[in-house]
Amino acid sequence: MNTTFTDKSFAQFIDKYSFADFMEYDDRAAVRISENKNAAILLFSDKKSEKCKDAEEIFKELSKKMKGRILFAVVDTESK
Repeated sequence: MNTTFTDKSFAQFIDKYSFADFMEYDDRAAVRISENKNAAILLFSDKKSEKCKDAEEIFKELSKKMKGRILFAVVDTESK
C-alpha cells in the first residue's frame, strides 16, 4: 500500500493521532483543548465511584468513534 502525504495531510495525521482517544485532564490536555480550539467534552468524575467508572467506559467508547473530531477528557473531582 503506497500512501503519499502532503504537508497538510501529514500535519492532520499528526494532529489526529498525537493524543489518546481518552485522556486525563491535565495541563497538556488543557493546552490541547484551548490553544488548538479543539471541541472537547469533559467528564467530571470521582474516580473511586463505581457509577463514575461505568460512565468512563461509555466515554471511552464514544472517544474511539469520534477520534479526530472531539477530544474526551476526564477530570477527577477528588484529585488534589
